[in-house]
Amino acid sequence: DSSGPFINTGFRPSTIFIKSRSSTTNWSFYCDVQKGNAAGNPTDRGLRPSTNETDANLGSSPFDMYANGFRSLTNAAEHNATGVIYTYAAWARSPFDINNRAR
Repeated sequence: DSSGPFINTGFRPSTIFIKSRSSTTNWSFYCDVQKGNAAGNPTDRGLRPSTNETDANLGSSPFDMYANGFRSLTNAAEHNATGVIYTYAAWARSPFDINNRAR
């Protein structure tokens, strides 16, 4: 399925780091301040520190960021392949701001 599971972080992620634990895919960082696509979702661009790509244009948004988490929108091997285990870390811009929490 191209839409992955919803990951509930309890806050709106500003930056997401994700890496497959069971394959040799790239490390990937996604951030809400990078240049966005036509729909305004900035997570169609990623940073890949394990390659020479400094600002990878992925063509379509791999994630939607919500008030309380995120969801992968593609079945890319880097973040949503079938049967693969992933490790992620997410950071909020204002994690303790009362307006940043999901209601």
